[in-house]
Amino acid sequence: MNDLLPVPAVSPHLEPAPGFWHRLSAQAMRLAHAAGEGISTAIESVDADLRRDLLQMPLLGLTVLGPRYAPIRALPDDGHRPILFLHGLGGHRGNFLPMRAWLGLKGRRRGYAIGLTAGSDLMTLGRELSAAIEDVLSINGLSDSGQVDIVAHSMGGVVARLALLEVGTMQRVHTLITLGTPHAGTQLARLGGTGRCRDLRPGSLVMEALSVQVPWRGPTRLVCLWSEADPIMMPAGTAVVEGSAGVLVEGVHTDYLLRKEVWTVILRWLY
Repeated sequence: MNDLLPVPAVSPHLEPAPGFWHRLSAQAMRLAHAAGEGISTAIESVDADLRRDLLQMPLLGLTVLGPRYAPIRALPDDGHRPILFLHGLGGHRGNFLPMRAWLGLKGRRRGYAIGLTAGSDLMTLGRELSAAIEDVLSINGLSDSGQVDIVAHSMGGVVARLALLEVGTMQRVHTLITLGTPHAGTQLARLGGTGRCRDLRPGSLVMEALSVQVPWRGPTRLVCLWSEADPIMMPAGTAVVEGSAGVLVEGVHTDYLLRKEVWTVILRWLY
């Protein structure tokens, strides 16, 4: 009888220990997951109205691709007063592109989006606006008794009111419509350290200068569009001047520039 050879024991299959790159990848995935949860939590903790405003900023970003400044040229008479559009803090004349296109379809085609000079203080911008109004009227052959309308977003409304401190300019502006303008300053401006932010704080020299216009008296008609959901106006009532036509609308700060429902209100007051 032949001796049987011992059968070697079968060792269980051993998985190789994870290598360096495998461990690094796994750790990166864990960190990314944790970061994602943190970002999600942070976003959810932000006020819903402010979050909506921030999410709409990229849409406005598409409107700043054009030139910041444009020469004032004569435009065909559309049967109405010329409109000047003024952007807000950190804004661009192109922000009004959607609104201007819509108003053009409604017959208001003679419009000028004004690029506010970078670096200038608000008082200087007010004087520059007065000059721009005269240029628009002159180049369109309206120097004698012509008037313009102004649609101003946020800080642009403050600039417009500073221009209207000049009696001559007041006579040249038929209607000023402000969209979410901090007429008495906004507490949010305390978060910024620029000269313009300081000008937009309650109690600033600019706000004191504008206080002589309160309560509002003609001849320029002042229409203040405001929203209880506007996160930039702190408090919300700062967007309305005593004695003006205060019009409550729905939406956040960017909605003035992006929502047709708001544009419809604007058109209604541009009579």
